[in-house]
Amino acid sequence: MKYKLLATDFDDTLLSDDLTVSKENRQALEKAKETGVEIAIVTGREYQALYKFWDTLNIGDYGVVLGGAQIIKKDGEIIGHKYLKENIVKKAYDYIINNNLYCNVYKGYSYYYNIECENHEIYSKITKNRGEYIKDLYSLTSGVGKMLIAVEKDSVEKIYNDFYNMLSNYCHITISKPTYIEITDMDATKGSALLRLIDMLGIKKEETIAIGDGPIDISMIEVAGVGVAVSNAVDALKEKADYIAPSNKDNAIAEVIEKYIKRGE
Repeated sequence: MKYKLLATDFDDTLLSDDLTVSKENRQALEKAKETGVEIAIVTGREYQALYKFWDTLNIGDYGVVLGGAQIIKKDGEIIGHKYLKENIVKKAYDYIINNNLYCNVYKGYSYYYNIECENHEIYSKITKNRGEYIKDLYSLTSGVGKMLIAVEKDSVEKIYNDFYNMLSNYCHITISKPTYIEITDMDATKGSALLRLIDMLGIKKEETIAIGDGPIDISMIEVAGVGVAVSNAVDALKEKADYIAPSNKDNAIAEVIEKYIKRGE
């Protein structure tokens, strides 16, 4: 099989633990691109937090951001989107405000946040994008691609279940990291966005490889021709994967490219 698209998650997959792309991964991606393989970064991050890295990587022109809410070109052109319905956003705000929860609201290329606190400092340090503080969440209801709620680890399951019981018939809800709950439109998953992207590019899904580490990546590896989990991935993702690659610290992307693209296995 000649693969035509490699879709990779960003944090904890392409990025090493020090939030850099290793020389080995970088060189492998460049060589894959030279053979005609399209490279797509598929991430929960906002465009503004991805572009700083993307601009320094000599790889593909297409990406998926906000966990599937936007399909975007490297130059910032949004070529596809699935945004949350306004009434759903308002229901989520009611719960967030009543429970005094920290929330990022993603709109356009960046995000807004509702509470100045350590949660925001941690997030902005990781993404190197500070977003914009907003006092009135209800002023942001249209064009919302994603909501991220940061909570204490021992509260995640309870709050996730509350959102799930309230909104799961209308949107996609996932625990993306141990303290992060993400809400997107029902059709704004990494998997559904990847299917839309390969349709735009005229590629068959059998000709794609997808690699990730977290629960949010499961839909993506399920629809790809080859679904890959890095060894640091959650068990639920590993169970769905066709192949387990080394960890994000051990040049997983380079190993996958060597196995499936250079050797053609």
